[in-house]
Order: sequence, then structure tokens, then C-alpha cells
Amino acid sequence: GGKFFMGDTGEGRELFGADLAEELIARGRALRLTKDDILATGLEITVEGLRRHLLPILHKDRRIDKLYLTGGGIHNSFLLERLQQVLTPCRVAGISELGFDPDLVEASAYAVMGHACLRSEPLPTQFGRRTHGLQPVSGRIVQPPVRLKQT
Repeated sequence: GGKFFMGDTGEGRELFGADLAEELIARGRALRLTKDDILATGLEITVEGLRRHLLPILHKDRRIDKLYLTGGGIHNSFLLERLQQVLTPCRVAGISELGFDPDLVEASAYAVMGHACLRSEPLPTQFGRRTHGLQPVSGRIVQPPVRLKQT
């Protein structure tokens, strides 16, 4: 069977950050939800976002039968259980099954990207054949423009 590695969806704090968390908490409080219910809702939003992104990939390439996760979410057993439920028959597991530390994999990726950013070096990315039939994705990590203060 095929394998698909998932570190993140390409959408991060700019979409799933403090603003969304604050909105979720405010709406939950307005509805008089418990903290546990608010946390469960946040988890379900995460699961639904991943499901929407991953199902088209899994349907396009039926050879993918395992999804290996990295990063902090791997430590949340309920998240893993929910992902398994919504992505069946694909098996969801931690990359540790392959002998890799899931936290180290994510930290290493951020270290490489951070090093490139600190040196203001573009970090080209190319995911050609590994996209499983999807359009290749290309990108660069670059520094934001410098804005000089006017005095």
C-alpha cells in the first residue's frame, strides 16, 4: 500500500490561531458550554478541516492506505481516534511506527526553515512526484519587506 505523511495542512496560525480560539471561546461561553465542550468543539473543527483536505487525496490515489502524523497532535489520543474514524479505511498512525520521533521531525523542519529565514535565504520547496497526482506545489520562505521608520 501507499503512505502519506502529514505534518500540517499548510494552514497555520494565520487561520487557526489566537483569533479563531478567541472566537470559539466567546461563542462557547455565549452558549453556556463547559470548557470540555469548547475543547471538544475545537478538536472537531480540526478533524473536519483535515478530513476535507485529505479525503480528496485519498480518493484520488486509492493506494494510500496509511497516514503518518508528526508534531504535537500525535500526543492527543482522542484526535487520533477521531481522525481514524473519519479517514477509514486509511489507517492513521504516528510516524514513530517507522522509527522516527514525531516531535523531532517537526522541530527539525522548523529549524531548517528558521535557519533559512534568519539568513534571508529563500528555501525553495518542490513536491513533484510525491503529490500523488495533485498539482506540484512550489514555494519559498522569504523575509517580509523591511519598513523603515520615518522620523
